[in-house]
Parts: sequence; structure tokens; C-alpha cells
Amino acid sequence: MRRTRHRTRLHTGRIEATTGLRRERFLDEFTTPITAEDVAQAPPEHRARLQAVADSGRLVCGYINQASLTETSTSDGFAPAAPFVGALTGARAAAITVAWLASTTCQAGCDGSTTS
Repeated sequence: MRRTRHRTRLHTGRIEATTGLRRERFLDEFTTPITAEDVAQAPPEHRARLQAVADSGRLVCGYINQASLTETSTSDGFAPAAPFVGALTGARAAAITVAWLASTTCQAGCDGSTTS
């Protein structure tokens, strides 16, 4: 239980640092639009970006998603997931292709029915 709380604190702290939003906003009211109050309470370095988001009417959850996708990490323990996801997707696509090719040349056919 302590480990989960620690991870939650780490994640919420990272979201706060990345977006400039208060913890209460993205934990309790994440499906509401960014407001002028959010902009006013944000650290100065986040205000211009938050103002543009507030003007567009974007929701808190959408803003967090965008910010987390465009964030660059400077920590030593950071390892991007994109290469792994790309390799896994390629391996899965290759497996599906091989399975499809094998099923079209087998005796049973693609739908499992037998041919005579």
C-alpha cells in the first residue's frame, strides 16, 4: 500500500510540474475545461500555455494527455517506451501476417471449413 501511495505522489507531482495545474484539478475535476482560475494559480512559466488552452476550451484531461506526450524528461532513469512499442507492434504484425498466410495455404482454409 505504501508503494502505491508513493507512486501516486510521484505521478501527481510529475503532472503538476509538467502542466502547471493544481493537483485537485486533475484528480477531482479532470473532465472540465481549463479555467481562468487555473491560469491565475499556475506557475508563471505555465501561464501562457494554459491561457491558450483555456481560450480553446480544452478539457483538463486532454491538456494533460498532450502535455505528457510532448514532455521531455531530463532524469537519468528515463527510458523512452516508443522503441519498445514500435518493435512489439512490428513483431505482432509479422505474426499476424504469417498466421494469415499459413491459414490461406492450409487444407482447412481461412474459415476452418474443409475443402474437397
